[in-house]
Amino acid sequence: MLAQNDLLLEITKKLAGRKPAEEKVLECYRQRFGFGKMHNLGTFTGPWSEACLRASLEEICTDMGDRVIFDPIRPGELIGDFVFERRKGQNMVVLNMRQDNLLLDYMGIDELAVFDGLPTLFEIKLSKNRAHDGGPGSKGTNYAMRPERIDYLLAPLRRRFGKNCAYVLVVIADNYKPDISVTQANFLQAGGILVPFYAKKAEFDAELKLVKEKHGL
Repeated sequence: MLAQNDLLLEITKKLAGRKPAEEKVLECYRQRFGFGKMHNLGTFTGPWSEACLRASLEEICTDMGDRVIFDPIRPGELIGDFVFERRKGQNMVVLNMRQDNLLLDYMGIDELAVFDGLPTLFEIKLSKNRAHDGGPGSKGTNYAMRPERIDYLLAPLRRRFGKNCAYVLVVIADNYKPDISVTQANFLQAGGILVPFYAKKAEFDAELKLVKEKHGL
């Protein structure tokens, strides 16, 4: 079972369908990804959606003080054979050190925070492509809910914090269908937290285009 606590459940309830202030998103985006211009809309989608997630969390947690810790891992930390780094223009990444000291990419972290002592990994998946089985959700979304994938993502965090962790998956509104998706129902039963994004895919794509042009991103 994945971990949860009352504060995390309170925050994710408020996160569901929440649209953050555009200026707050822009601030988070520039802090994390800089002022460079993305070449196309496809490469812009991920960074902007991650900035939306961070902006929403910061807005929700404004008055929660030290009950909430953002960015709890310092870049450069080495835990066992895992190295945590923050690359220019990216979120934090986890590298895996092999026996020959070669560092290989292990995973990227969309968002990580600690809520009342509970380390929580956030993943955001906004694709709307159908899964192979024709069910609701995209291939990427359904893959992110597989137990083996979750264990893979949480392995370095469990080692770093020495405890079980929480896992929150934010999905595009079109794909939020826990009432008819067996995959989503199983994910929730295992303690995962599923949160709908504030927009459907077509709406968000149109918004991205306007934001990109408006701010020269």
